[in-house]
Amino acid sequence: MLKVVLKLTINHPTFDYISIPNINKFIDAQSYYATLAHEYIHSTGHSSRLDRDMDNKRHAYAYEELIAELGACFISAHLGIYAQD
Repeated sequence: MLKVVLKLTINHPTFDYISIPNINKFIDAQSYYATLAHEYIHSTGHSSRLDRDMDNKRHAYAYEELIAELGACFISAHLGIYAQD
């Protein structure tokens, strides 16, 4: 599920939803969709899907961020999304 919120972009694995600010809070639409892709990749680690280790240990967190960044890059490239940094 996707919830549009005021400030924070995050994947909530416990409740299995992604919260993201409104698109007008981003530099451009590409940045919005690249961020959304990143969070959707995080959501694939949910226990009902791939069940990746989502604890807050530094190595697990770094690994999960790498997965999300790479996945978002693949999705963005496939869709022709080129976000600004």
